[in-house]
Amino acid sequence: SEKGRYYDATYNRNHGINLQGKHKTATQAIAGGATVGAEGSEITAASTTSLQLSGPLTLSAWIYGTEAGKIIEKQGSRSQRAYSLYTKALKHNLEARIASSPIHSIYASANISTQPATWNFVAFIYDGVSLNLFTNGVWEKRQNYLGTIATNNEPLYLMQNLSTIVDEIRISSVPRSQDWLLMDYASQGPNQRIISISQ
Repeated sequence: SEKGRYYDATYNRNHGINLQGKHKTATQAIAGGATVGAEGSEITAASTTSLQLSGPLTLSAWIYGTEAGKIIEKQGSRSQRAYSLYTKALKHNLEARIASSPIHSIYASANISTQPATWNFVAFIYDGVSLNLFTNGVWEKRQNYLGTIATNNEPLYLMQNLSTIVDEIRISSVPRSQDWLLMDYASQGPNQRIISISQ
């Protein structure tokens, strides 16, 4: 990344921009990953087809500490909801929301054991039948919902009102398995272990 601009590492090219120009560099969770910090600012990316997810998805990120704020949100006004992942520091909650219609949402909320001054890998998976929350690969909460996700043409917001450091934000149209999350955490976490796969 460069000051004010943040680049999508995938072929979707959903590049973001920080209109307020605020940027704080810090040691990242993942070696070689782009790390950004927000202090009352946010990153926005224009709505594209690849961000208009109406079915299964995975939202994930590495967050440092327990500050409250929105990690990922695809929403404009209250009548233009889609999906979001955020934290509430006072309750130490990780929460996720998907819209069953532009004005109605399904929530999942879990009290999590994240600690200050520590990197934590948080994830939300919607598999088509339930919302599931994970911290460091450990399952935290399940909320049943069978249906589709409402879509909108609003921008994607990252790190909105979030004053902590965030790394490796990922949005996928694939509902990852818990084993996938555990491998991600084990191979990239603070007690990093090298994962080798042989045939």
